[in-house]
Amino acid sequence: MVYRVVKSLLILIINNFYRIKVRNGHRVPLKDPLIIVSNHTNAFLDSLSMSIVLKQNMFSLPRGNVFLNSSKVLKWLFTGIGMIPIYRKLEGAENLKRNDETFERCFKIMKDKGTIHIYPEAICIYERKLKSIKKGAARILLGAEERNDYSLNSKVIVCGLIYEEAAQFNTNLLFNFSKPFSLRESIDIYKENNVLGINHLTKKIGEKMLPNIVHVENKQLVNLVRNIELIYRSELAIRNRMDPKNQSHQFFLSKHIANAINYFNSNDIEQLNGLAERIGKYLKTLKRASFLDKDIHHSLGLNHILKGIFLTLLLPFCLWGLINNFLILIISKVVADKVVKRIEFRGSVLFLSGMCSVLLLYPLQMIFFYLYFDSIVYLAIYMLLLPITSRLAFLFSREYVSWFNMFKGYIMKLLRLSEFKNLQKERTALIEELDLMVIGYRKRHLK
Repeated sequence: MVYRVVKSLLILIINNFYRIKVRNGHRVPLKDPLIIVSNHTNAFLDSLSMSIVLKQNMFSLPRGNVFLNSSKVLKWLFTGIGMIPIYRKLEGAENLKRNDETFERCFKIMKDKGTIHIYPEAICIYERKLKSIKKGAARILLGAEERNDYSLNSKVIVCGLIYEEAAQFNTNLLFNFSKPFSLRESIDIYKENNVLGINHLTKKIGEKMLPNIVHVENKQLVNLVRNIELIYRSELAIRNRMDPKNQSHQFFLSKHIANAINYFNSNDIEQLNGLAERIGKYLKTLKRASFLDKDIHHSLGLNHILKGIFLTLLLPFCLWGLINNFLILIISKVVADKVVKRIEFRGSVLFLSGMCSVLLLYPLQMIFFYLYFDSIVYLAIYMLLLPITSRLAFLFSREYVSWFNMFKGYIMKLLRLSEFKNLQKERTALIEELDLMVIGYRKRHLK
């Protein structure tokens, strides 16, 4: 009961926090014992988001200090929504023995054909990189099979959590599910030697995770990958007949860019350094001239004019939604700014403070509205429009910013035509160089 109530609330709020897309959700088994392994970049919001895209109930394994530092009421709530603590040395060596109970609970869940969500990297870091895979998932899977004479037919599925900006509200989030894979080979090894079997499955999980995330090998290359995405991803989409706004296509293009950069970093560092220097100069020139990259290759057309008319007609409803949520947005930002010390927790704190603010302020707003107008009819209309206009405001806020920036960029072109033309030439040359590097990468990589 607790799980259903909380999940219903999360569906409503998280879908307003992120623009969620699920890729290959049909691959998730519903009737087999299942462990879902995923990367971990956004604290507890990763698991909460995962729970709303799955049809079945899900158990998760948060770190033990979530329970150790909580009241009895919160522990009851956490248990009700399927959280099972896993203890690390950081929570104290004396608590490590409590993991035996955690594993026993997981074995029972698997026997009952349940679903468990695990972060095999065992650490939350805000970066686009696959980290060292720990053995917990393999121990649970193979241990449960051993307890049940290897008859459970357990499955593992990888889900890459692909955030556009995990720490920012109203950004994209892609759930990228792999095909489920069986444990048969690992089980055969495990029967002969438990340690080798666990190691084999752990390695296999890492190998399966890598294709489902964007992996940048070197931290120093992260900004370069982002800059290339900014300049080149939409161009690459057109060349490959993809939709630049489609989240699945964005993932494939970002992964292709990251793989190419990883390759050049290992095989042609001089060319890569030269590219990084030229892109850096272009972006600095762009910033000094007060242009955005979109301004350089987008022009004002009929579709933009029609979009402006549509947004203008929608503006009163979006403004009403913004007004009703303005205080909630301010509270969330203030709380996050004061509380968050690590970027990995900013998105989760924004979400949690926003959710609490909604639960507190929406009822108060309705009470004040009724006291002011003294009309049940007006209150009913207000209650009906509140979620609708709020949703519209969340959905289209980025569109208003994008359209305004586009219009501003068009005016800037007229005022600074010579600077614009120079930047356009720089960008064209940069795109041509990137095209040549892509061709070179594909030829060399396919050999």
